[in-house]
Amino acid sequence: MKSVIFFFLTGLMVLSAEDHLEAARGALDSGFPKVALLKIEAAIPMIGNAEAGDQSNLLYARALIADGQAEAAVKLLGEVSANAGLMKEFWLAQAFAANGAFAEALEKYTNCAMAADFLFFREAVLGRASMLRNLNRLEEAVTVLADTASWPSSPEKNQALLDLAELHIVKGNGVEAQKVLVRLPVEDLKDRTKKDFLSAAAMCLLNENESALEILANLKPGDANMLASSVILQAQAFSRVGRSSEAESLLEDFIAGHSAIPGLERVFVALDGVYAAAPNASSSEMKRWSEEKDATPRRKLATYYLARLEARQGATKQAATLLEALAADPASNPLASETTLELAVLRVRLGQPAEALALLPEPGISPYTDFIRGIAQEELGNHSLAASAFVLAAANPEMAEGSLFNAAICEMKAGNVPNVALAELEKKYPSSARIPAFRLQEAFSLARNGDPKATEILASLAKSAPSDIAGSAGLALAEWEYQQLDYPAAALQLQRISSKGESPREAALGVFLADSGEPDASPKAIDAARAFLSRFPNSEPEPSVRMKLGELLFLNGDYASARVELESLARKFPGSDFEVSALFLAAQAASRIPDPAATADAMVLFEEVAARDGSFSSRARLEQAAILTSQGKPLEANLVIDKVLSSSPDHVMKATALIEKGKNFYTLGSQDPANYKLAIEVWKQVASEEVSDPAWRNQALTRIGTAFEKSGDDNAAVASYYEVFKPTSAPPAEFFWFYKAGFAAGRIFEFQQKWSEAIRVYEIMAANEGPRALEAKKRIQQIRLEHFIWDGE
Repeated sequence: MKSVIFFFLTGLMVLSAEDHLEAARGALDSGFPKVALLKIEAAIPMIGNAEAGDQSNLLYARALIADGQAEAAVKLLGEVSANAGLMKEFWLAQAFAANGAFAEALEKYTNCAMAADFLFFREAVLGRASMLRNLNRLEEAVTVLADTASWPSSPEKNQALLDLAELHIVKGNGVEAQKVLVRLPVEDLKDRTKKDFLSAAAMCLLNENESALEILANLKPGDANMLASSVILQAQAFSRVGRSSEAESLLEDFIAGHSAIPGLERVFVALDGVYAAAPNASSSEMKRWSEEKDATPRRKLATYYLARLEARQGATKQAATLLEALAADPASNPLASETTLELAVLRVRLGQPAEALALLPEPGISPYTDFIRGIAQEELGNHSLAASAFVLAAANPEMAEGSLFNAAICEMKAGNVPNVALAELEKKYPSSARIPAFRLQEAFSLARNGDPKATEILASLAKSAPSDIAGSAGLALAEWEYQQLDYPAAALQLQRISSKGESPREAALGVFLADSGEPDASPKAIDAARAFLSRFPNSEPEPSVRMKLGELLFLNGDYASARVELESLARKFPGSDFEVSALFLAAQAASRIPDPAATADAMVLFEEVAARDGSFSSRARLEQAAILTSQGKPLEANLVIDKVLSSSPDHVMKATALIEKGKNFYTLGSQDPANYKLAIEVWKQVASEEVSDPAWRNQALTRIGTAFEKSGDDNAAVASYYEVFKPTSAPPAEFFWFYKAGFAAGRIFEFQQKWSEAIRVYEIMAANEGPRALEAKKRIQQIRLEHFIWDGE
């Protein structure tokens, strides 16, 4: 009797477990995976182990997947025996897909899709197509879904054709998408809504924007993602029909009403696109959202895209500050990695490549970050490291050609021979336009170093390269000839490449060639420069052409016009290579205008140049001193010169300043002879310099002699002059001061009636074949004739 009761109770337990499993299936089908898991665990305590049986474990795995526990499902399915066949493969595929392991999922779905009699055959086909799409194998996905048109009517067929139409839209083929949608009759509300949405998307691709807007206006999206997508699509259609303000308002209103909706990030991307297309986009909404107190996804996204907007509008520092604050709290930032990369890009723009490198992950993790790394390393002058980074970036097929080109350029700068990156570029992309572009850069590099091999490369490119590169090569060849002072060859080369639609660089070279040195060349060059500035305002060569125009006007004596051109150049292009030199020449032009106001302006401009502490600083001070001297203010001029002397000038500048200072004291000697002594002491500093250039030494000694003469000490004067013209085994290093000192000494001896000494001085000068040797010989002859002095007397 006890045994009968035992078997009766055992039967009740089995029925109870089956009831629980059936209830679990019902809960799962109703969308309550958590309930299903609890019922399965209650029915089968050993669930997850092989003893629970394949069917129970498969059901439990299905519930885990539905509950978002894909990894646990994959582990559990490992306990299911091979006897479960394709059912195990299918749920593994589902688990892999949910876990983002698309390649593994594709393999399992493909196995299941090969068996047309498999229970989940259609689902497997849909899954296979979905994985192909996720792996960006769109053509294969289209092929898989195209076969589903032969399926009998069913929800799975509808889903397949909707997916096929969406794939065509992703590929940008609106016509094919419409063909699929036309033959898709749907009654289910959800499918009909999806069909309407895809129809609107296809219309947008075909530029039927007004029709798309009509559909979207009546569309009632079934989920948050479709809601976001429909708003984005509407905004795109508005923009295409010229209603950009409506697109902007639509997206801003949507974001304002949804602080954390799925798909919000895509809406921000669309709004960022609208802002990018607007000439003066307002950042007010972005700022308002970025300053919200609650740390919602909207606040983080707004901060990121506000930074992008600021960067586009030139406020790079403000953009970097925003991204720095955003990067400080990466945990709740939906764009944490993008924030870091964007900040790295801004660091490069701000001239902070080292800081940019510190933000980037290790090399080899991402081609995009490796590309940024290459730019940063190149900015630091690390050409080889930059080349290595660009080679890594070439792992991305879409970036490969450009990355290899950059790597080849960097290897060229590093002097790497052979150029491995160039060889790879030529191997993978033998017809690439970047190969002649590299050769052009190679020629530029050789030209900068004065290597005539540049002409061979440039001439070859000018003949055989694509038109844009050929034109650049021809122009560079003309510029090379101009720099070699071969003006006829430069003009001929420019004539070969010039056309009615000449580029600014061609026209600029034409301006320089117009200044040929012929008697009537200057007015023609001035007219050419003015024509260029009228035709090509704000072009790249404008600063050099405007500088040339200023110089031509200055040399022609039109100082007022020269000043206008040169000062406008400095103001329009602050920080350019021409700014300081243009200001200096503008000041010189102003100083030559006979007007007190212009002279005062010149002093102000020279002060501005002097304040820059560059190569023109001391020259500007000397010009100021010259103006003060001309105004009869030599002591004030010397105070300015002392500023030059206190700035540790080079030898030439120091000598120039001392000579001018001595001249100012010499000028004051007529008022107080003591100033002659001051002048002598100053000039002695030049004459005593061991490394002094002979011309500076001779000038100083000659001026000392002049000062001694003025002081009434002729003997000291002759002694100083003698140091300049005294005979040596070598010919004079320069003749100007040599003759000036010699004739001054001869004049003193003649005044003292010391004819023999005078003749001896003139003989020394006549013995050196210089520009005044004949004059010295004539003077000797005249003295001999007038005073009856002959050899031997």
